[in-house]
Amino acid sequence: MAIEYKSSQAPKPNLPPVVELFGDEYESFYQLGLLDKDRHKMILNHMLGLIQTPWQATDKAAQELFKQISELGIDNNQEFKNKMKHYAQGLEEDEKLLTAAYLIPEVMSCLSGIIKKIKTEFSGEKIPEHLLHTIQALSSKIFGCSSYFAINSKSGALMHARILDFPLFGSFDKQERILSTCWNKNKTQVISLGSIGFPYPSITALTSNGLSFALHQKFTNDFNRHGSSIFEIVNKMANEAKNLEDIIQIAKTNPSITTWCLHVGEDLEGAENPRVLELDIMGSEIIYKIHQVSENKVLHFHNQLIDKKINQEEILPYSIHSYNQMRACSAQNKIKRIESRMKRNKNGLNEESFLKEVSQLEEIKVKDQFEKWSLDSITPSSVTCAVLCPKEGQVYAIAGEAPKMSEYYFVTNKIWIDKKRFEKVTLELKKFKSHKTKSRDYFMRVKGWKELMRAQASFDNKNRHGVYHHLQMSIDYFEQAKSVEKNYPHFYLLAFQFMWEEHPKNQYKNLCELHEIVTELPSYLRDHCYLIITRLERILKHDVSYRKEQINHPKLKDLFTKEEMISNRILHQVVSKTMNPRMDIMDIIYPHEWF
Repeated sequence: MAIEYKSSQAPKPNLPPVVELFGDEYESFYQLGLLDKDRHKMILNHMLGLIQTPWQATDKAAQELFKQISELGIDNNQEFKNKMKHYAQGLEEDEKLLTAAYLIPEVMSCLSGIIKKIKTEFSGEKIPEHLLHTIQALSSKIFGCSSYFAINSKSGALMHARILDFPLFGSFDKQERILSTCWNKNKTQVISLGSIGFPYPSITALTSNGLSFALHQKFTNDFNRHGSSIFEIVNKMANEAKNLEDIIQIAKTNPSITTWCLHVGEDLEGAENPRVLELDIMGSEIIYKIHQVSENKVLHFHNQLIDKKINQEEILPYSIHSYNQMRACSAQNKIKRIESRMKRNKNGLNEESFLKEVSQLEEIKVKDQFEKWSLDSITPSSVTCAVLCPKEGQVYAIAGEAPKMSEYYFVTNKIWIDKKRFEKVTLELKKFKSHKTKSRDYFMRVKGWKELMRAQASFDNKNRHGVYHHLQMSIDYFEQAKSVEKNYPHFYLLAFQFMWEEHPKNQYKNLCELHEIVTELPSYLRDHCYLIITRLERILKHDVSYRKEQINHPKLKDLFTKEEMISNRILHQVVSKTMNPRMDIMDIIYPHEWF
């Protein structure tokens, strides 16, 4: 497919709306519901789509399961439920369905042990067995995130660069907005980046107390019925905490349902140095570290657990360890460049240059091998990329649709000019200043990643034609850029063809292409490629080329062994009907491993 390249000048994106809420908290959630009415459907349907499977009956059962968990009571969720009730009334939406939708990300944090945990936690109540087993067919979709912290070279103020990777591509980013809230009981102004249909200021925020918040998802087997929604916990922290010690205390007294992480920047008036809190909340247990931010140094965090004793490769999604390592590799390259700039450039580092550095794709040389390639820390599913300045209350954020790799960004005014009053938020659209014009190839790569995520969104919406179309477009854009990244959509195209193509001639063609690219894939994707090749060889009655010893990941090695016990006659049906490719986290989920 030939694609004409017209111009590197992307159209100017629109500025997101700003919504101000102040006074009574419950009333504000109701008013926000009235404002979001009808427009919330895109996010709600996409949230419910996170638990979609190839079977409509299973989808309905999964929704019913989340409703029942919510109805039976997660003990400490009364505040969360009250806010959801008022928001639902404004929306004129089913309160139970809405509450269940916002519990979905919680359950996704502990998919590996969820059935056992739910059986234990709800042992006295009736949740039908068939509903529990529907959860095994769910895919794992995440808040994969990165946070960078640095000091402004001129002002000495803390800058918190936050990247939010979230599977709501095409909804969260297209309906993004800024919330400015100030409730009666504490008088703290909170500025948050979110989306229409998502009422909590809990994912990316900064407060008039000099704190910045970034919520990150992490994965363990912890499920705590007596916990609170993470969105309510962060809302409480943002509105009540005056410093990092307050946040730690709130975390100790407000256990979570599943495992999450907060990266919090603190830049207080009169304080000697800015500080950063790295906080893992795992039910009733917390682990944290407080870091000092030094001049000319950059701190970086992602989704790696603080407790190194927990084996991440044993927990779904199995790709998370590799996913973290690759993004960390990219981040280190960016950090070296940023720190060099801080030391050598007379202007050092400011908010604009910091945002530009973290939001731009790393250059890839044509000679680079894909097996040595690392996923960038700005990923295909990055729906927010912003720099938060907690001391002055200012936000710099990439504008436009995801992935957030645009040349355009918006900046707010300095909101904390007078902390005694509720300050109005204004936005201005800007374009990065550059001494070096981005190449045509760079913009082709950005388009390639956009098409990849459109393919993922098509799959989530059960649009098979859209999957094939957007993956082929992605491959074509990467080929025009002469980028080895083309192997990424190419592999997933072949994975989908394995799922959907049953004619032996098509399967043989697919097998040949897989053999051609297998050595050019990163280790974790290569393991998945070994599995698909072996399945096709068995289905086509060829000699098997690979053994389980060649697979590196222990869980995929176990899956290889389990599949050896499945008859060749039914192998394709057993595997293809449940497999769930996740391009957003570089993984394929195989529910049949639990059956």
